[in-house]
Order: sequence, then C-alpha cells, then structure tokens
Amino acid sequence: DDTIDGSDINEAGVANVQTVGATDSIDGGAGTDTMTFEYSVDTTPLSISNVEIIKITDTDATANVEAINLVNVTGMTHLHVIGNTNEANIDNMAAIAEVSLINTTGGANLDYAAAAVAGTADTQTVNVQSTTAGTLTVDAGIETLALNSNGGQANTLAAVSGSMTKVTIAGSAALTVTGAIGTAVTTVDGSAATGALTLTQTGAQISNVTTGSGNDTIDLSGNFVDGTTAASADTVAAGA
Repeated sequence: DDTIDGSDINEAGVANVQTVGATDSIDGGAGTDTMTFEYSVDTTPLSISNVEIIKITDTDATANVEAINLVNVTGMTHLHVIGNTNEANIDNMAAIAEVSLINTTGGANLDYAAAAVAGTADTQTVNVQSTTAGTLTVDAGIETLALNSNGGQANTLAAVSGSMTKVTIAGSAALTVTGAIGTAVTTVDGSAATGALTLTQTGAQISNVTTGSGNDTIDLSGNFVDGTTAASADTVAAGA
C-alpha cells in the first residue's frame, strides 16, 4: 500500500503550489493506495492508475472554480475534497466513486463519463463532514443519492441538485439542506439518520419522506400535494 503526498512538493520555498499537472503519470500498483494533491488552476493529469483513494484541495484564494478533469484516471474508488472554499468541479470520472466533502464551503459538481452511469440503478454516495455551505450537484445519470452526515458538528448544504429520483440520508450528525432537493426526487429516506434533519422538499409532484430518530423539520410548502389516495399525496413518516 502506497501513500503519495503531492503537497510535499515545494517550488523554491513557496507553499501551496500546483502539485499535479498535465505531465504527471502515476501508477499505484497493487494494494490500496492513497494520493494527496493540491491544485489552483484547471487540471487534467496525464495518467493516474491503480490509486484507490485520492484527496484533493483547491488552494486558489480567489473565487474561481477550477475544473479537475479525471478522464485519464482509472482505479479510483474514493475521492476526498478537503478544505475547499470554491466548488469542487470534478469532470469525467471513469467509474462511480464514493465522495467525501470534508471541511468545505464550496460544494461539489460531480460529473461522470457516460459509460460509468449508463445503468438504471446507479447510486452516488456522498459523505459530508464539517461542511457548512455549498451546493451538491450530481451527474444526470445517477438514480439514487446516498448522503451520510458525519462528524461532531452539524452539516449544511445550500441545495442538492441532479436528476436522481431517490435520496437516502444516514449518519449521526445533523444535516440541513437550506434550498430545494432535486426536482425529480420523489423519495427521501432518512430513516437511518440519527442526527436531526432539516430539509426543503418542494420540487417533486409527489413526495414520500421518511425521517429518522432526530428532531426533524421537513418543508413541503412550496409544492404540497394533497391527493385523495396514498399514491397521489405527499406522505411524511416521522421517526421515533
């Protein structure tokens, strides 16, 4: 198992320099490998293979949103976005990877190569920890978003966007989504969450919301549907 820390690279004593670029080629080989790098401009690594865990940090102090194009990356199973204040704009992932947003305020835009999300039951797992702002946008090919709210403090997302029809929520940390969850979402299953959930679910015509054991608040006011049957009405099943 290898650990590759690009942040150790330092040019002429200047900290926070670009540590992975268009000429870098890395092969982690066998085992479970971890790579850490920083970026401050649009970046397309030449080749990264057999590195299962990649940790990235945007060091650009401006409000620019840099694109990380992972078209030449294979074998990645986990992507950690750490400390970003700008959106993490991730393009062309070759296979669905578990994504963690840690100590971020910029959110993330997760995009896959078409073949990665060609199925009809694709699930994107996103872990949030010490996340206090930002919009999470997932690829249009994702059918289910699995959100895990972790850590010792409450997490907040400005909104959750995508074409998924189902969102599941788990974890012990409170989670607030201040804006709407994706307009296509008809099922929100928070039954596994023990932290308090504060959600705004106004986009779907019919919403089926299940909450966990926390002190939850669900806002359906923007598009409340009061039908005559269970199949034609919003339903909320509150947890314990």
